[in-house]
Amino acid sequence: MMVNMPLLSNRTHRTRAFAIAVGAIVFASCQSLTYTAEGSMPPHARPVLLARPVYIADLIPPFEVDVDAFNANLFVGRIVFSGGVIRDATRGNIYRSARVALEGEASYRSSIGDLVYDAVARGLRWPNVRGIDGVVSEGRIVASFTRRSDLVQRDGRFLRVDSINVPYREYTVGLVPGSLSMLRELGGSSDGIFVVPFIEYGYSHTAGWFNDQESGCLAGVRLAVHILGIDLATGETVFSFAEDFRIVDDFSSVLSEFAIAELFGSIGDTLTDHIGAAIGKR
Repeated sequence: MMVNMPLLSNRTHRTRAFAIAVGAIVFASCQSLTYTAEGSMPPHARPVLLARPVYIADLIPPFEVDVDAFNANLFVGRIVFSGGVIRDATRGNIYRSARVALEGEASYRSSIGDLVYDAVARGLRWPNVRGIDGVVSEGRIVASFTRRSDLVQRDGRFLRVDSINVPYREYTVGLVPGSLSMLRELGGSSDGIFVVPFIEYGYSHTAGWFNDQESGCLAGVRLAVHILGIDLATGETVFSFAEDFRIVDDFSSVLSEFAIAELFGSIGDTLTDHIGAAIGKR
């Protein structure tokens, strides 16, 4: 079920969308947990410049070891749990899987980056969208880190059984002062809206226990994205968007590569629709 919610300037909207993906391989509950959108896009006469996605794990402070990004819920790749559940006395006696293998980061970054880029481009549906080959410098972006004060109370069925690590953190992104000249140079223009997608996390996982999740969860995929729209004439952020997705297969402990691709594809379609709804295009 899709919920289209036109955006009003300077107002935040949240919606929950639920869909069932039924096939020979997967029977999964697909949830867009929340999406938020603030601001508004300009009239169609102004061009839109779309950059390649930036990964929040690459921002300062950098996560040079994969497990650090995993613990911070910033990992992009495949997570393979094994060995059952243990209580980790070195980390406050939390529940977690005995072994965690982090795989395929390079291939996942490539495929998920393409998925997010294409979803944003389709969602904008702007007559003057132009892709930018260059990447926005990580040193010109600020990410803030905020610990969530509650557990996953958005969906009681997944309380303490979620496909993400505890403690939860909320991440926000923004450009540092002085970035405007860099964006103009990268976009080759001093007019228009420079759109930058950010990927917070994007992973598939087998059945197992994420950090401090007492009952574990079955196999699935997860993705969280942020989008900023910066006015190249003024340097102001005129549009921001964020959404996080969770799909957990109701019966499987391991997903095939085909099933993983199908589930991420359904996420991309939903992301496109929500971006379109947020900017009042549908």
